[in-house]
Amino acid sequence: MANSLYNKKTIIGRLKIYFQEYFSSCTTPTAESLFLLVLSILALESAHSIRFLYEHFLSGITEKSLNAFYYICSYANIDYKCWMRVTVQKAVAARPTTLCQLPIYLCVDDTVVPKFSKKFQSVSTLYDHTAHNGSLYLHGHCFVSLMIAVPVYKNHELAYLSIPVGYRL
Repeated sequence: MANSLYNKKTIIGRLKIYFQEYFSSCTTPTAESLFLLVLSILALESAHSIRFLYEHFLSGITEKSLNAFYYICSYANIDYKCWMRVTVQKAVAARPTTLCQLPIYLCVDDTVVPKFSKKFQSVSTLYDHTAHNGSLYLHGHCFVSLMIAVPVYKNHELAYLSIPVGYRL
């Protein structure tokens, strides 16, 4: 990727500065690859898979291979607690000063994702009170998400913006 894209006057340059805090504990090549992944998610507004990001965006802006991005996601020494801390700090700092007296909510939620094979890692029999399959039990994964909800103004009215902080399987 040309260094001119990282110029502070370009959108990509400003995004790199904004997200740099997330990659402070990473090596320079790892940080660049992670930033490119974030950039591709922002550009495509979704992340179906690493392959999707690579085929529709990354291959056009970098000479890195698809395997390089798979490797980063699997083996990079990433401090996810740092990412969660940075996300919370940025979310709290983004609320208007006029709303600082309002509470910030911590939200924990679980989501059950059914799986039709038992050969997935971490698949178990789970109780699902919302199941509509004739049984209250299903085989699947249970994801728990942690979010914070910060007060913001939306169309001149008070609203809470929910920001995902972390997930666990």
